[in-house]
Amino acid sequence: MRLYFSKTFAQEANVDSALKDVATALTSLVSIQLELSIFSLAFGTAYLPILLPILLPPRYMATSAPQILAAWAWYIPVLAVNGGLEGFVASVANPKELNRQSR
Repeated sequence: MRLYFSKTFAQEANVDSALKDVATALTSLVSIQLELSIFSLAFGTAYLPILLPILLPPRYMATSAPQILAAWAWYIPVLAVNGGLEGFVASVANPKELNRQSR
């Protein structure tokens, strides 16, 4: 997506048209990510107690691994949305803004 955003702003002569195209793509990306996240959270958290004994060796079931994997089920959707938005910001920001943001 980062390449798409950068390419769209570089190729479009009309800034308003480029902004509209990028806004549509960003909105679609975030909405798809949120829909998939809701789906995975609804079914993932419900079936995680059933799947973990099958997927994890018995020695890991006595550790904190099941709780950590359950937390990751909530954390991965956040990372997905963050990655999409970070790619957008990195592609449309100028170098000065990126340096300030990096600090």
